[in-house]
Amino acid sequence: MLKDTDERVVFSAAIALGHRSDPQAIPHLIEIAKHENSDIRYGVVLGLLRHEDPDAIQALIQLTKDADADVRNWALFGLGTQIETDTPDIRMALFEGLQESDFEARGEAMVGLALRGDARVVDAILQEW
Repeated sequence: MLKDTDERVVFSAAIALGHRSDPQAIPHLIEIAKHENSDIRYGVVLGLLRHEDPDAIQALIQLTKDADADVRNWALFGLGTQIETDTPDIRMALFEGLQESDFEARGEAMVGLALRGDARVVDAILQEW
């Protein structure tokens, strides 16, 4: 269904795969992570949530830089609180998320850094207050 010609089907299939949390879906979701349709990229983010797989994490890191605010917000949420993996790349993506214009996305970045004990979040929290 991720290869369907109807983009609504692809979007729905990506989200459904997220509900199943089957690691076999990861490479298929990554394959469409750069789709031109932002709804499909949003579905990919939801499909990759909670996966600790390095390839899924790398895709989420890339999606934190997406043109669409919702995609970025949910990718930061996925990295920040939906996995326990802690790498320099994840921390950098979260740190860069502190520059988000959207307060929700900035908040996701702050929470992710705070959960990892990253002191760089202190100034961001103080600035937010």
